[in-house]
Amino acid sequence: MTFYERIKAFQEDAERTQARIQSLIDDKQRGHEKIAALKREYNELLLSGSSASDTFKKKKDLERLTQDVSYMDERIQEVQQYRLEQLRAQLSELDQAKNEEWKKIAGEYDLMMVEARKKKAELLLYYCEINKKKQEFYTAYDRFMDAVYVSKLEDHDKLQALNYRRAHPCLPRYATVGTYTGMDLTVVPLEGESTHALNNAYVCAWVRLYEKTGEHVWKDSTAQKKLAELNGHE
Repeated sequence: MTFYERIKAFQEDAERTQARIQSLIDDKQRGHEKIAALKREYNELLLSGSSASDTFKKKKDLERLTQDVSYMDERIQEVQQYRLEQLRAQLSELDQAKNEEWKKIAGEYDLMMVEARKKKAELLLYYCEINKKKQEFYTAYDRFMDAVYVSKLEDHDKLQALNYRRAHPCLPRYATVGTYTGMDLTVVPLEGESTHALNNAYVCAWVRLYEKTGEHVWKDSTAQKKLAELNGHE
């Protein structure tokens, strides 16, 4: 039996016993109501001058019911005490099962942390690939400028006619780690994003959209609209 199966059985046992206690309490309440009714009937018999036998019988009924209700208090206390003893007796096994569950979860947690490190390595290596692509861009620019210089050495006037000028190459601009961009635009995970995910299981809307549909968007506001549309269709 797993830890949560044991917890469920424990709770069901507690609920059954509590239901029994509540049933006794309800019986006691009904008993008090009957006692009140019998007292009224007994007093009416006394005032109406009924026969002694009828009055005596009603009195005996009242005394018997009063005694039964008084016994209910004792019975309720006994059941409550038994309930506590039975539940407490299960705590030792539950504690052991809890420790086993913790051990299992801790092992899985360790594996997930190692996997996170591997994914971190993959991400960093992918950043290196991005850098290589960036260097390819600049290399192409440098090779072109080499050609420009060769052309300049051979024919300076022709170079001027072509009107080449050495401009800094421009790749598409992406936010990397600047926090001023907000939580939804950077390529590199921000510290706050990592902390929220690890400590609170919270991620930005664009991450939830990606998880749900595989679609990537840059703006969190765009992701929120798309998620709202999806939720509206569910």
